[in-house]
Amino acid sequence: MKTYPECIPCMFEQLLRSARLADLTEEKTFDVIRSFSKKLAYSSFSLSPPEIAVQLYREIKRLSKNEDPFRAVKRENINKALALFDEMRKLIAESADKLDFALRVAAVGNIVDFGALKSFEISREMLDNLEINKSHWEVDELRENLSKSSVLLIIGDNAGEAVFDRALIEAITRLYSIQKVYYAVRDAPVINDVTFDDATYAGVNNVAEIITTGSDVPGIVLNECSGQFVELFRTADVIISKGQGNFETLQGCERKIYFLLKVKCEVVAKITNARIGDILLFSNKKAPAKGGL
Repeated sequence: MKTYPECIPCMFEQLLRSARLADLTEEKTFDVIRSFSKKLAYSSFSLSPPEIAVQLYREIKRLSKNEDPFRAVKRENINKALALFDEMRKLIAESADKLDFALRVAAVGNIVDFGALKSFEISREMLDNLEINKSHWEVDELRENLSKSSVLLIIGDNAGEAVFDRALIEAITRLYSIQKVYYAVRDAPVINDVTFDDATYAGVNNVAEIITTGSDVPGIVLNECSGQFVELFRTADVIISKGQGNFETLQGCERKIYFLLKVKCEVVAKITNARIGDILLFSNKKAPAKGGL
């Protein structure tokens, strides 16, 4: 996905939010704004939004002298998710369609902002009533592919979300004869995206082998990823990609990918012919008709 004019204000909103979380002074925040604005002026807008936005996150890390300025927020998010983990397991185990329900659980991880909520309860009613776009919910096709697969690659998104992904992985490995599950994370801290340490803290190492992409871009840019990741990306039987940032960077990829995400902006809504707030599960080989962009 290329960068659209509508993406630029969003980047500056993220800049301000990230600068505050990194405890940057007003002066240093202006330094980030100046630096990123200069880089933005010479950026190619054929690049995806995460490829451009990563420059501002690198600058915030440099000025804050903190390699992981979101660490405290991520730990809080993971802890809140872990408090719900047993209930997630119970709801999945009791459901009639365990794969569908586990995917709904994983989708919840993409829609809940733990940092903004004092408390959060996961319930069957809430999961049953997610704003799932039925025309973009390809659970039956995914089910068929998983039944014939040995190697599954899941590409993670946010740190707190990794706990929900752990519940999904547990369900999949109980339902299907998957021999190996890999969980891909960012190679270095970037905003609140999941890293190796975050995924391990969330317990994902108990159900999958955690690997890094080899890149700190908050998405998947293959020419910046490690050879190990690229080879796995090329050979895995099934790939499930979580979140909008991964979709933005992988949308035009020739490799078949199942995207599981919440539509969070008008640009992605138009590209996927969906509505803001919809939860989608679809593959890029059977993608929704494009909208007006």
